[in-house]
Amino acid sequence: PGFQDAHTFLEVGTGHGLYAIAACQVHQSLKATVCTTPENIDLLQKNISLYGMEDRITVCSDLPGSITGDAAYSIILASHMLYPYQDRLTDVISNFAALLAPGGLFLSNHWFIHESEGTGSQGLYELELAMHSRYHAIHDQDEFEKICRESGLYMFQTGVMRSGFGESTIHMASNKKEEN
Repeated sequence: PGFQDAHTFLEVGTGHGLYAIAACQVHQSLKATVCTTPENIDLLQKNISLYGMEDRITVCSDLPGSITGDAAYSIILASHMLYPYQDRLTDVISNFAALLAPGGLFLSNHWFIHESEGTGSQGLYELELAMHSRYHAIHDQDEFEKICRESGLYMFQTGVMRSGFGESTIHMASNKKEEN
């Protein structure tokens, strides 16, 4: 579904819940669930309360790959959370695909390892990136995209997001294969 047709939103791994909060502010009938690690629950609860979203946003502490429930989410956002799960990436992505409503939207925002190019300062950049992401980056973007396809998530758009920490790749996918 398009954003205006969405009923449910799952945000995984950000810790702060601000994406779900913003989506609920824009879309008045949207309900959201935010899954985060136990150490981020207090921050998440503060943000939900600060924005008055207690009746629309639910908190869960399930780990990626083990999120359960009967919900079929219209939109799933996984942002910078797959790094520690690279050895079970297929299970985690398959879990997201199973939680996605028919025709739903899967959004991924992650760093990927790319060949170093340029001025020779990549070493410092890579060190800084490693310090800011618990487990650095996903090793192989092509493999990530293959796992998504094999899990029934079909990419229809990718793009680059630049920040002070470098470039991450946004993947947008649906569980509905586009007819050409």
